[in-house]
Amino acid sequence: MKKIIMSQNTNYLFTNPTDFTAIPVTTKLQTLPFNELSWENFERLTLKYASYSGKLDSYCALYGKRGEKQEGIDLYVRNNHNEYYSVYQCKRHKKYSADKVKKAVDEFLKGKWFKKTNAFYLCTSCSLDSTTVCDEIERQFKRLKKKNIELIILDGERLSVLLKEIPVIVYDFFGMPWTVSFCGDEA
Repeated sequence: MKKIIMSQNTNYLFTNPTDFTAIPVTTKLQTLPFNELSWENFERLTLKYASYSGKLDSYCALYGKRGEKQEGIDLYVRNNHNEYYSVYQCKRHKKYSADKVKKAVDEFLKGKWFKKTNAFYLCTSCSLDSTTVCDEIERQFKRLKKKNIELIILDGERLSVLLKEIPVIVYDFFGMPWTVSFCGDEA
């Protein structure tokens, strides 16, 4: 075996490297294309989300068929431990105005469900982040709170955040490429 002779200046070979190649930043997709779904599938997606996020002892169902009067709701969740419901109004729109927020609450309050509801979910496929819409949401929140009903907003951005944790629903409605790009390979 040959003996390797090293000079005194080779100690650096045995230290940790100091230069690193940066790993490229690859941000996952942050919002899902809800408007690419039919309105029926947007309702179904919301139903699956409600049933997945609900308690095991609750019951979820779409309310009514196309053309039937729906009392301002599209689906409901019954908790078997009390007499109150969570109800959902689903709106697949590219834009949703402050006026539409008020009209959704008005329609709900004219129906029979508000008397047996403790949570009203307004679900939209688009973002509800404009100041006029946010201000109207706050007015409607206070209005419903006086009737002991919580207003919960699930716009496209919030629903996307929640669905990051439920890749099975993303896969069911958007397919594998979206699931990987949105939730990651690990999903």
